Amino acid sequence: MTYAVWLMYAGAVLAVAAGVVGAMNAHTMVSWELSMLHKDMAGQPQQPVLPPVGLLTRTFSVFMVIGGVFQALLWLWMAWKNGAGRSWARVLSTVFFGIMCISVLSETLQGSTAEIGALIVTIIEFAVGLAAVIMLYRPESTAFYQTVRLQSFGGYPPVPGGYYGYGTPQSTYGYGGYPPPPPNPEDPPYSNE
Repeated sequence: MTYAVWLMYAGAVLAVAAGVVGAMNAHTMVSWELSMLHKDMAGQPQQPVLPPVGLLTRTFSVFMVIGGVFQALLWLWMAWKNGAGRSWARVLSTVFFGIMCISVLSETLQGSTAEIGALIVTIIEFAVGLAAVIMLYRPESTAFYQTVRLQSFGGYPPVPGGYYGYGTPQSTYGYGGYPPPPPNPEDPPYSNE
């Protein structure tokens, strides 16, 4: 389990690195996209009015850095919750990895040579994410999640149906939430006759 958490920390660092590399390549990427747009719009009666390339480059750079920081925060949140033994975080980490698979596939299929640096960092981040998800589903990790779950129930496994018994914080007494009446000292003890 520890390896999975450390891999998630590495994923956070790589997410920020991908954002920074994307911001550094912003001018090249924006220029390439604009050239593709002009090529697609050639021969059209009206050409679109676009903002200056410098403004588009700065805006793209800011969004790349913000996206990298947001991804890093997701990595750190999943590392924190998986390290605490929350089984829902394991499932959510897998969902986030699935979204990352779609994103990497999309970037790879439509990528240009201008984005090669960001693509390399993203593929490394993908490999780290894959290793982390594999580590989350190893038998040692499953045992860790089960141990944490048992500790949350005071060391006893949860009983199916939600009945926890008397004396536990989750229990309610008798019917209607009232405690049972004290035993009558005049009644004979119960026997199995």
